[in-house]
Amino acid sequence: MFTIFYSNQAKKFIKDADAKLIERLRRLDSVLCLTPVPASEYDIRKLGGYDAHYRIRLSSYRVTYRIRKAERQIEILQIERRDEGTYR
Repeated sequence: MFTIFYSNQAKKFIKDADAKLIERLRRLDSVLCLTPVPASEYDIRKLGGYDAHYRIRLSSYRVTYRIRKAERQIEILQIERRDEGTYR
């Protein structure tokens, strides 16, 4: 079982988020605790240039996180809304 931590940026984003997104993030947390790379349940990609950084799409949001296998920890680094400029 993995422990999940949130960066300050992610905490700030959640503070202003709507209830629907918060519920999706709770479900994501429960899945990540058991399976750090839930490829069968979410659209997930490994980020290039990093050893253990991943990106998950939650409808119109993108969650970036890092896995620390030795410490059994997952750190949610960033949550952002996807738009036309996201992938530029």
